[in-house]
Amino acid sequence: MKIPPKVKIGGFIYDIEFTDNLKLGNINCSAEIDYKELKIRICKGQAKSKQEHDFLHEMFHAIYDFIGINEHDEQHIDLLASALHAIIIDNSEMFKEK
Repeated sequence: MKIPPKVKIGGFIYDIEFTDNLKLGNINCSAEIDYKELKIRICKGQAKSKQEHDFLHEMFHAIYDFIGINEHDEQHIDLLASALHAIIIDNSEMFKEK
């Protein structure tokens, strides 16, 4: 799976940044989404699969925000990200253009 430099979700284009420091101050997190700056930040130095999972996790936050779900249950979002990540990895041919 390739993490793109940008992702469009519901008309908003989020820049994807790899960083050593998260700006929103979450000590135990390895990624974050900034709705005002339209940025998804992912910590460097993690395994590729962890970065991919974190990217999908933050994408689900953006999707929830776009469709008007104000309460984001972290466990639920994490399960969705894990499931989608597994589908993408296990069925990679399905996501390739011919």
